Amino acid sequence: MKNIQKTEPIFITLDRFGDSINIPVRYSIKAKRIFIKIQHKNVELVLPNKNINAGHKFLLEKEHWVRRRLIISKREDSIAEDSKIIPLFGKQYLLVKIDSIRNNVQIKENIIYVESLLSYCDKILIKFLQNKILLEVTNIVNFLSKKHNFKFSEIKIINSKNKWGSCSSKLALSFNPHSGNLGSLLPS
Repeated sequence: MKNIQKTEPIFITLDRFGDSINIPVRYSIKAKRIFIKIQHKNVELVLPNKNINAGHKFLLEKEHWVRRRLIISKREDSIAEDSKIIPLFGKQYLLVKIDSIRNNVQIKENIIYVESLLSYCDKILIKFLQNKILLEVTNIVNFLSKKHNFKFSEIKIINSKNKWGSCSSKLALSFNPHSGNLGSLLPS
């Protein structure tokens, strides 16, 4: 029977751009190249051979990327439970609320991230969506007004229970984001 020796785990420390992070190193005969594996908050450096110096150099070059991925993982872990799907401009988006002291909304791929104190997330999201809708509607109305030679004085986004939109005697255009014509753009 072979005598199997346990070796101490090898770690590489990243500390140039923030708090120290100890990254475990794993050797794999199946790996064809050096790569960094990140799952949830766990980071691992995988080496195809025992060249720890090449792995250390590679990891140092990728420190910013590793830290950014860890921040994203941390944010995703702090996501509120009440995520839901909302429609916007004919597409479906997953709404993700993140409990944070920052007030920020970002759209990435098919996810809308809302960072705020959870009690303010809905207000911040609605304001963001109203501004986004106003910008989109303004672009469409400007295009159509040039094409068909009509004039308007302003554009508003309004909440109405019984109107899709309207045009006042002063040529102010109002659009309801909950109506069928805008594809129910704001959450109810």
